[in-house]
Amino acid sequence: AMLVALATLLFVVWAQEEEPIVAKQQCPTVTSPEDRRTKKDTLSVISWNAEFLFRGDGPSRFCPGDHTQPLCDWTNSSDAQKHIEAMALKIAELDADIVGLMEIQDCVVLERLIQAMPSPQREEYKPYLLFGKDTGTDQNVALITKVDPVTNLERIAERATANHETSNCGATESVDSGVSKNLYTKFEVPGFPSFIFVVVHLVAYPTMPERCLQREAQALVLREFIDNQTKKGENILLTGDLNDYDEDILDVKGNKPTSKVLKILKESADPQQTLFSLQADIEQVERYSYAYDKKEDCVISTTSGDTVSMLDHMLVSPALKSLVESFSLPRTPWCQHFSDHYPLQVVLKTEQTPGTPGTPETPETPNPEAPGTPETPGSPETPTPETPTPETPGTQIPVPTPEDPIETEARSVFFLFFLNLNCGDTAGLTQFEETLGDVTQQLLEEILWENGFGLYQVKCVDTEKRDPVAKTEYKIELTGQGAVPAVDYLISHMPRAINEAANSTLVSPVDDQRGSKVTGGIIAAVIVGVIFVVLLIVGLLFYHKAEQANIKFKKNPFGKTKVERV
Repeated sequence: AMLVALATLLFVVWAQEEEPIVAKQQCPTVTSPEDRRTKKDTLSVISWNAEFLFRGDGPSRFCPGDHTQPLCDWTNSSDAQKHIEAMALKIAELDADIVGLMEIQDCVVLERLIQAMPSPQREEYKPYLLFGKDTGTDQNVALITKVDPVTNLERIAERATANHETSNCGATESVDSGVSKNLYTKFEVPGFPSFIFVVVHLVAYPTMPERCLQREAQALVLREFIDNQTKKGENILLTGDLNDYDEDILDVKGNKPTSKVLKILKESADPQQTLFSLQADIEQVERYSYAYDKKEDCVISTTSGDTVSMLDHMLVSPALKSLVESFSLPRTPWCQHFSDHYPLQVVLKTEQTPGTPGTPETPETPNPEAPGTPETPGSPETPTPETPTPETPGTQIPVPTPEDPIETEARSVFFLFFLNLNCGDTAGLTQFEETLGDVTQQLLEEILWENGFGLYQVKCVDTEKRDPVAKTEYKIELTGQGAVPAVDYLISHMPRAINEAANSTLVSPVDDQRGSKVTGGIIAAVIVGVIFVVLLIVGLLFYHKAEQANIKFKKNPFGKTKVERV
């Protein structure tokens, strides 16, 4: 009985030590707008991809995680919290009035971000977040602000089709897509023109054909929204991780896009519907918002092998462009739980005459490439820029070195999956393909370099007659040139990642293992406790009967229980 009691106690303690799972929460509603800014003659706006700003007690399948799926760099709750605290201190230091954020889990993590700030920022910022449609990474876009918007957060839900025949992306089929990660709201700040604030995060890989074309479809969705808003007299401030380059304003590496994403977003026949890219206001040597420390020395160099590029952008209407006082990319330490992206910050000054719209400016003209960046004459194509996600120490990711043997021909890898839907279920297949893309892009970021990889659907075959459970045979192909270890890495990691994505989107949500463990522990503790009470009662009754019958128990020399009648 004592052993049973001890086991019960340990079981209960173990269950209580497990972190309770806190449900995901959104906060899209504006109740009573306030202006908590202390400096009213300027308006500062930041855009920052926060790189998986997730919490340790949230319902996420892989972040924080143990890197069986290399999707996020925070391997445990402690790492995740350090990331939150590091980001909080830097945002407080920059002290912007409005902060647009990408790769955010939910409103709970935004509250913790604000609580980790010193005063007065801790009291000034308020969080806003509306859940998006990215079921592959669970990421959302969000904002924290010192001046509240005047409308509730909304999403742009429309879709568009990008035609592969009129695109330079190189895709073999047209792509229909929506923008899974976006939000918009309206700000009316005294002394400034009112504006629609749009935060977006487009699909990754600047030069991968299918992803490139999908991004063009997403840009078409956003362009239609911009046109509709500007026709009503609204100004636009659109910002976020666009995962693409600007051909008019080259970044530090001279990267040129294969897509028309920035062209679609910026250009319009109507000058009032034109958007201006603020990165034109900084020198080319400073134009990089994403970085990867190849040397792992915690120092980012734009000239000695580290991967740097301008993937994040801030686009504004003419009336806002005329008020720009400064635009910058504040730098953060790379190895101290920050992000693999740098923030973009614009400071607007008040209008000279309140209510007077700014004077439209002439659209920017292409800047010449920096010395040393022109393309080599005769090159058949521009190499695909590197966009790997930095890895946490201890994760064995095969990164090629100059000594690695490089394959001269493309190598293909096939994966076959059986899904619980049929080929006629267009909505289900679209949802799976979007999830598939988000999951595989995270995996590919770990091993992508100049030669690149492509993701293609090969076929979808109904197999219900052969297997009633698995209705659809879905085959994908990964094709690319590169070091052999990279392909081997994909072979070992891709199946589990996609299977989990399929299970979460097409079969049923995957229960968080920590949540199941806690619930199971509590139930087991109750059951063991009941058994213990029953055994205790039976033992007491038996002991009482034994005393009445003059029976005593004693141990013999061999440790066995001996019953003797007195």
